[in-house]
Amino acid sequence: MRQFILVCLLVVGIGAGRGQTTSPLPSYIRVALENNLALRQKQTDFERAGRALKIVRAMYGPSLTLDARYTRAGGGRTLDFPIGDLLNPVYGSLNSIFDALGQPEQNFPVLENEHIPFLRREEQDTKLRLIQPLFQPALWHAANARQAQKMQQRAALNSFKNTLIRDVSLAYYDYLQSVQVVEIYREALKVARQAVKTGESLVANGVALSSVTYQAGAEEARVRQQLSRARHNRQLAAMHLNVLLNREPGDSIQIVWPDPVTIPVGDVRTLTRQALKNREEFRMVRQARKAFTAQAAVHEAAFLPQINLVADYGFEGTKYRFTMKDEYWMVTLSLQWNLYNSGMDEAKKEEALLAARQLKYREQELERYIALEVEKEYSGLIHAQHVLLAASKEWRGADKAFRILRRQFKTGAVAYIDYLEGRRQWIAARLNLNMAEIAVPAARVRLDAATGQLLYRYSRKESVK
Repeated sequence: MRQFILVCLLVVGIGAGRGQTTSPLPSYIRVALENNLALRQKQTDFERAGRALKIVRAMYGPSLTLDARYTRAGGGRTLDFPIGDLLNPVYGSLNSIFDALGQPEQNFPVLENEHIPFLRREEQDTKLRLIQPLFQPALWHAANARQAQKMQQRAALNSFKNTLIRDVSLAYYDYLQSVQVVEIYREALKVARQAVKTGESLVANGVALSSVTYQAGAEEARVRQQLSRARHNRQLAAMHLNVLLNREPGDSIQIVWPDPVTIPVGDVRTLTRQALKNREEFRMVRQARKAFTAQAAVHEAAFLPQINLVADYGFEGTKYRFTMKDEYWMVTLSLQWNLYNSGMDEAKKEEALLAARQLKYREQELERYIALEVEKEYSGLIHAQHVLLAASKEWRGADKAFRILRRQFKTGAVAYIDYLEGRRQWIAARLNLNMAEIAVPAARVRLDAATGQLLYRYSRKESVK
C-alpha cells in the first residue's frame, strides 16, 4: 500500500504541468459506438434475429388470402347423353295420338343428343381463404429457439462493444504515447545539436580532439532517424484510432494525458466473480444452448399431429357475377400426422442435443479462460504500477546525472563518450517513463474489459437491453 501511495504522490508531480483538461476518450468511445462499421454489422445481425423471431410468432395467427381464378378450356373428354334417342320416339308417338284424336298437334321438338364436356369453356372462382393453426407444437418450440438466438445475438453485440471500447481506449493511449515519443526525440535532437556546437567550440579551443565533432554529428543524424521513425509511428497510431472511429485517417485527435493512478478495487477473486457474472460471452453460450435445446424440441414435436382450420368464402361460375346464386362457403378441418420418415427427425433431434452438450463443455472451458484472463490482467495492473514507480525514480536519477554531465562537457571536464552514454541513458529513461505512464491506464482498461465492466462504464445507454 505504501508503494501505491508513493505512486500517487509521484504522479501528481509528473502530471502537474499537463493541465486538468477533461479527457476526450469518452466522446471518442461514443463516436465509435455510433459509427464503427464492424459494430454496425453486428447490429444488423441482432436486428435480423429479431425479424426472424417475428416471422415465427406470426405463424401462430391466422392468414387471410384472396384467391381468384379464371379459366378458358377446350377439348378433352365428354359425357355423351342420348336424350334425342330417348325422347324423340316418345314425342313422335304423342303427336300421332293427338292427331288420331282430332286434337291439334302439340309440335313436340326434335331433340339432339347431348355431348357434355368435362371441362367448362369458361370458369371463374374468386374466394377469401382463412387459415388458422389450431395445434402446431413445433411452432411454439421454434419461437423459443428464435428467441434464444435473438438473445445470443444481443450478447454477441454487447461483447463486441466491450471489445471495441477496449480497442479504442488502447488505440488512444498508443497515440498519446507516440506523441510523447516524438516530443522526447525533438528535445533529444535539440540536445544533440547543442552537443555539436559544444564539440566544435572545444575543438577550436584545443580542449578536445576533432573526432568529437564527427561523433557528435553522427549522433545528431541518428537522433534525426529516430525522430522520423517516431513521427511515422505517430501517424500510424492516429490512422488506427480514426479507422476504429470510422473517420478520415488524417482527422485531428485531441491530446489529453491520462491520470495513471489506478488502484484496483477488490481482490482478484472478487473481480473473477464479477467477470463470471458480467461477461457477455457466457450469455452467448447459454443462449446458444437454449436455442439448440429448443431446436431438439422442434424435431420431437414433428411426431405430433398438426391441425389447421381452413375457411373459404367466394363466388364461382362461368361468368364474373357476384350474386347469391354464385355464392358459396366451405369450412375444412385438416389434420397432418407424421407417422414415419425413416428416423430423420429423431436424428436431427439427437444432433441438436449433442450441439447443446458441446456448448456446455464450452461454457466450462470459458470459465477457466476468463478466470485466467482476469488474474493475468490484475497482475499486469499491479506490475504496471510498480514499473511506474521504478521508472520515475530512474528518470529523476538519469535527469540529474545528465544535467551534471552537460555542464562538465561544456567545460571539457568529461570525455564525449561519457557524455554520450549519459545522454542515451537520459533518453532511455524518458522513453521508459513515457511507456510506464501509459501502461497503467492501459492495464486498467484491459482489466475492466476482462471483468465485463468496461461496457457498462462507458455505454449504459448504448448497450442493448
